[in-house]
Amino acid sequence: MNLEKTSMKEYLQSHDSLTYRFAGVSMRPMLRQESDLVTIVPYDGKGLQKYDVALYEKESSNKYILHRVVDVMEKDGKRVYTFLGDNCPEKEPDIPDETIIAVLKEFYRGDKKCSVTDKGYRIYSKVHYFFYPLRRVYYLLRKRIAKIPFARNIYHKLFKRGKKN
Repeated sequence: MNLEKTSMKEYLQSHDSLTYRFAGVSMRPMLRQESDLVTIVPYDGKGLQKYDVALYEKESSNKYILHRVVDVMEKDGKRVYTFLGDNCPEKEPDIPDETIIAVLKEFYRGDKKCSVTDKGYRIYSKVHYFFYPLRRVYYLLRKRIAKIPFARNIYHKLFKRGKKN
């Protein structure tokens, strides 16, 4: 089946899983763009747990987003989630259960397979989210520094990797 002509949602309705090359930077450092393979399985509708990584369709843009659940709650009698990409400064609240399409089962970095049931993966998920407040401060400072010319130059010299002169 050609995924260019078939949506992931349609594909998963008739298949047990889908493995594809991850695109985007929102889940770094866990997933590397255009390098790592991810395997997702159709969402069974029984609810997600905190730290699960799920694929949902963003209603405002009709795009598929693969992010981590950081909060599960009930609103107006319906289950809703707050999602956060591992490399994102902002949470996405109030994502309804019916927009969830699939759940991450495993990913591959080169020949190495990492299952979401692995102990190391579960520890990574919790520790990475624990440091979210520090990442958020870093993102906010980075935006402010970018507006100050001399500070921007120092920042680029210290933190940006680029061509050496």
